Amino acid sequence: MTMALAVGSAALVTQAGSRRDPTAVEQKHIEQAAREILTSEGVPAESLTRLRLTQVTATELNRSQKLIASVEIKRADKLNMDYSLFFVLDPLSSKKSVVWFQHSKGETDAEAIYLIDLLAAEHNGDRMIVRRVFYENYRYEVYKNRGDRWTKEFASEVFGCL
Repeated sequence: MTMALAVGSAALVTQAGSRRDPTAVEQKHIEQAAREILTSEGVPAESLTRLRLTQVTATELNRSQKLIASVEIKRADKLNMDYSLFFVLDPLSSKKSVVWFQHSKGETDAEAIYLIDLLAAEHNGDRMIVRRVFYENYRYEVYKNRGDRWTKEFASEVFGCL
């Protein structure tokens, strides 16, 4: 599930994109980190058997390698999502930055975040453009890297079936 954003200004981007699919080793590292995060959030071991890496990306941010992942755990009855997680992982230090975690309480409140694209801007900080999906709706959000944390900088209006 790869998405990208078209940018019409060379002044916005300081380097060529470096997104790629993770290697098998990186994929395993992402899955292990996801299990650690979910376990620390109280997700039962039995639910972890349904863990699915929905979207994974390897890239360079702030001149260092990062792994970005959207993770979902379906309910046991497979009718909806039970847990969702979106995080950034430094593969060298194993430092994790959780952008989104949710244990949904019902069918209509499940949300998930998926990476659309990255904006590596040397002078003004890196940004992630994401799509937040919930029930039959979605919105676009922009997160800015502030040190080791990603903070929401912008959210569009709700689109979809209102």
